[in-house]
Amino acid sequence: MLTLIDRLAGKWFDWRTERMFKSDPSLAEFKFHKLEVAADGTRAVIEHASIAQLAQLADAATTLLDSYNAANYVEFDMLPRPDHGFWPVRVTVQWADRFSPAQKAQRYENVLIKLMSSCRLLIDDIHACYPEGLDELEGVKPLIENIEASLESARRVVEYLK
Repeated sequence: MLTLIDRLAGKWFDWRTERMFKSDPSLAEFKFHKLEVAADGTRAVIEHASIAQLAQLADAATTLLDSYNAANYVEFDMLPRPDHGFWPVRVTVQWADRFSPAQKAQRYENVLIKLMSSCRLLIDDIHACYPEGLDELEGVKPLIENIEASLESARRVVEYLK
């Protein structure tokens, strides 16, 4: 919960930022002079952008996440001007301490791979216990066929996530 001093400081900062933008219109144009993205795509370093611009960007991102009650992230597509000839881009805004779509997909893929391995071992164990075949065990063969079909579906999901 914000204290009165926090709220007043926020109002003062908004007032000061607004005055600064009105006095120097060039500040309203947001430019990255240097943008470095980590190899895994999880972190970016921005240099030479004004503090006010970064604060506005962070405030807008927080407002976006709050307005959609986002647990992790919000994704949206941005369409560049048609005369520039670029494809649309997908932008992800996420809470810093939460999982990105790629991180979530990786976790799901890891769980699926472990589940597939466990199911395969279970099926192999069942076959090893009944080397003469499963025909004598009523109802087991369709169950194993269903597990194998589920494994195939899971394999396709893992392929799709790659």
